[in-house]
Amino acid sequence: MSPLDFDVSKLPSIEDPWGPGSYTPNSLQFNGVPYAPFIKSDKLGKIADWQSAREDEQLSMKNSNLQKKRDQYHAYGASAAKLFGAETEEKGFSLVENAASSAGNKQAVLKGNRKRPFQNANTVKKVPGQTAAPNQVPTIKKKVGSNPSAKKQPIVKNAARWGNNRWGNRWNNEDVKLRDASITVDETWTSVAEIEFNKLTKLNLDVGKPEVLSSNGTIHQYLKKYETNTATPLEPSIKTTFNQTTSNDPNVKSYANKGEAKVFITDAIISQLMCAPRSAASWDVIVTKKGGNIFFDKRESTFHIPVNENSPITDVKESDINHPTKLELEDIEVSNAFVDGSLAKNSVNLGGASPISSTAAIPKGYKYVKFELPNGASTDDDSQGSVSILVRVALDAYTYTASSNVAIHSLLQYESNDWRTKFNGGSQGNIFVDEMKKNNNKLSQWTMQSLLGGLNQIKLGFITRENPKSNAAHLVAGTMTSNVDILCQQLKLSINNGWGIVKSFIDIIEHEGGEEDYRFVIFKTPNSQKIIIYKVPFDSFDF
Repeated sequence: MSPLDFDVSKLPSIEDPWGPGSYTPNSLQFNGVPYAPFIKSDKLGKIADWQSAREDEQLSMKNSNLQKKRDQYHAYGASAAKLFGAETEEKGFSLVENAASSAGNKQAVLKGNRKRPFQNANTVKKVPGQTAAPNQVPTIKKKVGSNPSAKKQPIVKNAARWGNNRWGNRWNNEDVKLRDASITVDETWTSVAEIEFNKLTKLNLDVGKPEVLSSNGTIHQYLKKYETNTATPLEPSIKTTFNQTTSNDPNVKSYANKGEAKVFITDAIISQLMCAPRSAASWDVIVTKKGGNIFFDKRESTFHIPVNENSPITDVKESDINHPTKLELEDIEVSNAFVDGSLAKNSVNLGGASPISSTAAIPKGYKYVKFELPNGASTDDDSQGSVSILVRVALDAYTYTASSNVAIHSLLQYESNDWRTKFNGGSQGNIFVDEMKKNNNKLSQWTMQSLLGGLNQIKLGFITRENPKSNAAHLVAGTMTSNVDILCQQLKLSINNGWGIVKSFIDIIEHEGGEEDYRFVIFKTPNSQKIIIYKVPFDSFDF
């Protein structure tokens, strides 16, 4: 029999009080173990309760009564155990700056994980009975780039609204229709990155003032035609707005040939990327590298933002005038009419040639501005270094001089016409607050476009139907002149966060694409708060 490995002679005698003695053998000591004191309410069974964090999340998701859980956040006992657990590393991304953001200019962007390539969502093993791979948009076998919106979508009973809603509103007693995908995901596409919205909101990049390369087109003076105290009939217009994509802009092509920048984009596209976490509807952006230049393009069918984007999608017949497709067309028509009707005959030629040559287009001015995006963090990879980006910004009108430019936009009310009563009663503020809930993404994009163009004011028209049951005639209930800086505060909009998002997309695509020419699709998935980046065949789209 082997001798004992500790000294029994120092054990307490039977005459001593019950309990541990003052001497602890070396073999029984615990070195380097953090001490977490317990309170009287803790149960012995909770000593190793490592599941408490997950149970808290599940209870929170089920909206249970957490107030009944005593001392939920105390720093003792079982609640302290989870503080010592190591956090799981993200598979696809890592934050360059993961410390708490301060008032300083700390940079934070996402970058590709070089040690572990992104998993292709198209090759994920499917579970029996599952129609699509996990976290993957179901593939619809149609022509690449087609819109499957014509296909009738299922109805979800008593479901919360899909998409982003920063006010936390829910519609639990309505039949909510699933949102349509903006583009069909082809089987030949390869998923290289999936980014949740909560990661995008943490990004930050401080960018300096831009360099104005040129001013082009003709800009007209703003006419206060609809700034009256009473509702004014909206005069129809035969002119329209041409949202010419980046690759088709002759001025952009000229700057690309001269090597003025590496990335080229329009204000409509970059504002959608910057405000991506606020979007609820599905959209997509095509990224193409050709001849060393990177172009961000957007297909025409995804340029327009839905009316009342943050409201639930109910099952409406296609013949109904309030069907989403018809509402979008109506919104485009009234917006063009409001902008065209707000332009006086006085105009100023800005010098450079306009990228839009059609006489049917509403005259606009354009500025081509270049920003220098610094590196988000220290890295030895040149692909994630400083990037020059050229942005085409549209100018709607000027107020007093050609240098005092303003943006002109409008909002549409179709379910009622009470805006007229509210404007007469001085309740414009209530109207605007309600629109921030329904169209937060749209208002944020307009504000971001004005920031990029150096504009100080936005002229906003509130248009309502003359009769809610007819979309033939409209009235301008009133107008508001909003300061861009104040709008940023009201919308809690950060341009540094927007630049962090754009730089992250560029870095990820450059890392995955390499030195050769390539084409990617940045896709906002329907019915989820997530961005998926696909690498697609170079001949998938024509611009």
